[in-house]
Amino acid sequence: MASPLVQATCFSRFMDRYYKMNKKRDHSRKAAETCGQAGVEFALVLPLLLLILFGTIEYGWYFTLQYVLNHAVTEGVRAGVAARPWEDEDPEEQACIAILRSFWLNQGGNSDSLDTHISTDIVANNTLRMLEVSVTDWTYRPITGFLIPPLIPQHLNAKAVMALPK
Repeated sequence: MASPLVQATCFSRFMDRYYKMNKKRDHSRKAAETCGQAGVEFALVLPLLLLILFGTIEYGWYFTLQYVLNHAVTEGVRAGVAARPWEDEDPEEQACIAILRSFWLNQGGNSDSLDTHISTDIVANNTLRMLEVSVTDWTYRPITGFLIPPLIPQHLNAKAVMALPK
């Protein structure tokens, strides 16, 4: 028969192995629970993350279009002021042509044509003649379609006014 010291050592090794095996089982069970918990949390947070992501993309596209439209209208009024009436150049027509050339983002095939929303007017004051060029109610077409209409403006507008030379 083995001595008590050998028996205690064998029992101790057996218990160590037993505890280590159970510890591994506990970790794998906790890992499975944690994995499931992370999946549920991700499913709850994903719509909010997508709303932020697509909202950023959509508003970035809207502000880009607004900036380019403002620039195009400004270029249009400059071209209208620079028109030479002695060479039969109409300031209003030159302004419209310059807007259509400058608004390069309209090339994407928006069914709402920009030229139907351009208005030009020569306003005469007592001392000045002003060329007023504006684009009103040009329909904004969303790039992602993720945001509902009340969350983003539906129309773009721009206006520029400059004095005509005498």
